[in-house]
Amino acid sequence: PFPVVRAAPDAVEDEKAARWRQRLWWLALAFVPSSLLVGVTTHIATDVASAPFLWAPPLMLYIASFIVVFARRPLIRWRHAVLVAPLLVGLALFSLTKASGIPTVPSFAVHLAVLFAAAVACHGQLAESRPATVRLTEFYLVMSLGGVLGGAFNALLAPLIFTTVAEYPLMLAAFLLLLPQRDWMGPIWVQVLAVVAAGLAVISMYVYRVPALAADGQTSFFVLLVLAFAGLYLVRRSRIGSAAAAVALWMIGFNSLPTAGGYSERGFFGVVHVREQAGYLTMVHGTTLHGAQHLGEDAYRPGTYYAPGTPMGQVFAAFTQPGEIGVIGLGAGSVACYAWPGQAYTFFEIDPVVVRLAGDPAWFSYLSECTPEARIVLGDGRLTLAAEPEGKFDILLVDAFSSDSIPVHLMTREAVALYLSRIREDGVLLLHVSSRYLALETVTARIADELGAPGQRQFHVLPSGGASALREQSSVVVALAHNEAALSELTEEMGWTELQSDGGRAWTDDYSNVAGAVWDRLVLKAP
Repeated sequence: PFPVVRAAPDAVEDEKAARWRQRLWWLALAFVPSSLLVGVTTHIATDVASAPFLWAPPLMLYIASFIVVFARRPLIRWRHAVLVAPLLVGLALFSLTKASGIPTVPSFAVHLAVLFAAAVACHGQLAESRPATVRLTEFYLVMSLGGVLGGAFNALLAPLIFTTVAEYPLMLAAFLLLLPQRDWMGPIWVQVLAVVAAGLAVISMYVYRVPALAADGQTSFFVLLVLAFAGLYLVRRSRIGSAAAAVALWMIGFNSLPTAGGYSERGFFGVVHVREQAGYLTMVHGTTLHGAQHLGEDAYRPGTYYAPGTPMGQVFAAFTQPGEIGVIGLGAGSVACYAWPGQAYTFFEIDPVVVRLAGDPAWFSYLSECTPEARIVLGDGRLTLAAEPEGKFDILLVDAFSSDSIPVHLMTREAVALYLSRIREDGVLLLHVSSRYLALETVTARIADELGAPGQRQFHVLPSGGASALREQSSVVVALAHNEAALSELTEEMGWTELQSDGGRAWTDDYSNVAGAVWDRLVLKAP
């Protein structure tokens, strides 16, 4: 008989360790693109609109990456994606802040491109590392597990760990660590550049505290972003160096936002920030200001979009008789301080975090001081409003945004018809339609035309060198009513003009054209 040859114990242990390292490598290569898919989708859906049209492109690109890398003759080589990855990661981090000045459409294209490049690069390495046939089941099982864990990390764990949406930029940095054929540290000059990038991030923390830099804060941050971006590209051959530069670039962008510092709380509907800024206590959801209260003698003078000189401020300030006021979207509760004796306010708000912060006088005291008896209804504004009696409100304000995105179902013909049914015959419906990305005033005009509702609109733009943005902000507001008489006080001298439709198709519960609204914003370039 032939002798049985047994492997040495050390060799067996080494093989087991190698297999576990390989499994963890497969797991990481599947985890990061899956997490990036959710991160990119969340970013787009939060800052533009929560619409299936915008959810589909990231998912299609993610799935397409598997088709590309597992094809017999791939149209795109995954190593080509590796070459452009640092550039795309830098552009994606650069565009996450307003200081970058990158327009809407190119910004979306960059985020989609970095997702596709990351998915192709990571999945390409997975495809190349496929084991022998006998271990293929194990390979696909681990790859699937990594994808599940990536999505679960964003959906379940990240909201518990982070008070901001940090998982997307962190996964971009993690992706740079997974790129092949790179030094972990690199030569001394690469390490020095990485340290310089970290120094730029530290400097960004003090921009608003240094008068010379704060005088033109956006320009200061733009310069810091450009320098960090250049550093990221120069150290692209170093895994740790490029990841460090990416984190620095993200930190600079984060510090440039009005949400840096202060208190942050993350809930199901996103992140709510509260911080002191220029003598005001501000509430910011995502990247959009949702109200501010002065910390001095003007504490109960509504500011930002609701200041007396703004379109909404004009309407509320003119209504002094007893009546019912409805507000969909609480924010900091600014409009509460327009209340007169005999007026009853009802606020409809979906986010319990906002309700708690606005109702706590330790944070904002508009509600507690101006309308302590106000009724707050927690839930989706459209669904909860449907439970109210018809013809109840003298003024109904719809100002329901999640970051810069207004839920599409609140801007359809059926939704506006519901709002109109809940105001009196001489009542006024106010729609706050300001948006960086969507021409919502055009959407509203088409709906009003189909419903036969007369309307007025106002593009309120602050003159150069005017009031500070926290005291008063530019806004776009549409006023609708059952008849022309109800809008007679909204005159041209006050800045109001007749709302006119361009004849386009109105949004309905069965149809919405977010891409068209984005295009109209680019063409109209309204506030």
